[in-house]
Amino acid sequence: IHLMMKRSFHRVLQHSRLDSPSQTSFVSFMIDKATFRSNGNACITHSSNILFNYHTFRPSMIVKQAHRTEKRNKEGRLNNRPMTRTKTRLSKKQKKKNFIKLVNHIEKKMSQNTILNVGLCQFDVGHDKEKNVETASKAIEDAVKKGADLVVLPECFNSPYGTKYFGKYAESISDSPTLEKMSKLAKKHNITLVAGSIPTKEQEKLYNTSVVFNRAGERIAIHRKKHLFDIDIPGKITFRESDVLTGGNALTSFTVPIPNSTNSINVGLGICFDIRFPEMAQVLTRDDQISLMIYPGAFNMTTGPAHWQLLARGRAVDNQLYVALCSPARDEDAGYVAYGHSLMVDPYGEVLNEAEGAAKTMVIPMDLSRVNEVRAQIPVNSTKYGHYNTLPSPVPTRSQEQEEDTSSMLSYIGKAAKGAAIAAVVLLAADRVSQFFKKD
Repeated sequence: IHLMMKRSFHRVLQHSRLDSPSQTSFVSFMIDKATFRSNGNACITHSSNILFNYHTFRPSMIVKQAHRTEKRNKEGRLNNRPMTRTKTRLSKKQKKKNFIKLVNHIEKKMSQNTILNVGLCQFDVGHDKEKNVETASKAIEDAVKKGADLVVLPECFNSPYGTKYFGKYAESISDSPTLEKMSKLAKKHNITLVAGSIPTKEQEKLYNTSVVFNRAGERIAIHRKKHLFDIDIPGKITFRESDVLTGGNALTSFTVPIPNSTNSINVGLGICFDIRFPEMAQVLTRDDQISLMIYPGAFNMTTGPAHWQLLARGRAVDNQLYVALCSPARDEDAGYVAYGHSLMVDPYGEVLNEAEGAAKTMVIPMDLSRVNEVRAQIPVNSTKYGHYNTLPSPVPTRSQEQEEDTSSMLSYIGKAAKGAAIAAVVLLAADRVSQFFKKD
């Protein structure tokens, strides 16, 4: 039983941040209540002395004993003596029953937490790769200090954004100093880290790639930008990522555990221009049951003011989930001027927080229960997927219609010719038979 209790306690600790005074988890509550003091000096300070004392292993007794000791201390009756062990002796059966009862109580308390703090790091990105990575590291530390559990970096956070820079700044995923640094930071701060995106090179092809690390610093997801940014707005902006980049061919999602809880959140991942394709988020919502969609992005000063927030709210309302966008800060002197305005939207389409153009680190709480609440109130997903399991065929263009008309006409002519040939053979056979009988 003692070993089982130890394992259970350490399992709980893995989901708890006991070093943070703001945490109100059950474990923190038990430790606070079970710390006995005599004349200002702690008699018992290590939680294991309380939870692992299986001779007095009753949850109610721990709290009662704490109150009793506090009362005796106020009355001056403790006389600087440490707390004595109670004489209550329990049978092995009762100890096991109490242990299971406490574990269930701990798990119940932990399952009630549905809050995940999401940190969005908007910072300046320049031409010095090492300085960019250092800036990202400081932004991550700032987000952690503000209580972030999941931290998101912007698109191309280690290089300037531009087709002429992708090849110069590209790194291999398997041997990337930037990603190695991000892995160490995720492990150091015990967070899930979405490392924005960086240019990567694999088999002589360049990609715009986002990599995700879990709390142990392990790589758990890789997303290559699927839809490349090719636009031409006369007099304003022309940009073609496809001139140098190769698009990805897969959708990406991963799971983030909620601290102090047994719950977890499924998260979808896209990059910038991917947000303009609603089917991407819809498929991830349907197949992977995501509750949060993250897009590291770098909209420009033409499309940003017009569509940045609009698209985020659209994807959030379409799929009834949270949407987080993370951009580099705005640099008016850069060749490509990013819009900034990193933001987060809730499942009802409300903007929870939004930055301006300058560098800023925000930590926004998202509540998993809010996703379930909105989906229960307006059940569009269950209705939609019942009718639209497959996407409709695209509407044919005029040239396609002409080709179809031509092919159908040729098919008709072919069938007619085949029928005429058969009829001719039948007539010829009939003529030969009639001539044979005439001779007879």
